[in-house]
Amino acid sequence: MTKYIMISFSILLANFSFGASPDNKFDLTMSHILKNYLVIQENLAKDSKADTHILAKKIYEDSKKLLISEAPKKLRPHYKNTPSQIQSASLELSNHTLSLDKVRNSFKILSRAISNWVEMAEPKGVQIFYCDMAKSSWIQKTGVIRNPYFGKQMLSCGEEIKHKGGHNHPHN
Repeated sequence: MTKYIMISFSILLANFSFGASPDNKFDLTMSHILKNYLVIQENLAKDSKADTHILAKKIYEDSKKLLISEAPKKLRPHYKNTPSQIQSASLELSNHTLSLDKVRNSFKILSRAISNWVEMAEPKGVQIFYCDMAKSSWIQKTGVIRNPYFGKQMLSCGEEIKHKGGHNHPHN
């Protein structure tokens, strides 16, 4: 199973791009966090919490490196709570004894914090979706909807949220 996870992670890394390299340390660290997040999202869409605690620990360690002073100056007020929100949610997700339902609930909080950054930085290769049934959004690689909150039960439940210039989305 771990070999499969690593192959999936490699495929995600190949498909995810920031466009040009991030020009600040905040965005660079967030792009590392997003890569681990995307593996968790895909696993949850498959009704699996495999390696979630390991990936969450990596997210937690990266989130400790997030310094608001390293974000673009005009975005600092927008990102001010992002590091602490990511730390809190990833720390909870790092508990390997959580049930799949509890992992999904913690993932909602992590998704909210990371989507805050995705909305502003607009990394290429990812989209934000919202599921009205789960009352939450998530980020995933561009493509077919893969709902992490209901998995196989309602894999395609959700709608894409528009970015800048698009409609406002219900923020969970």
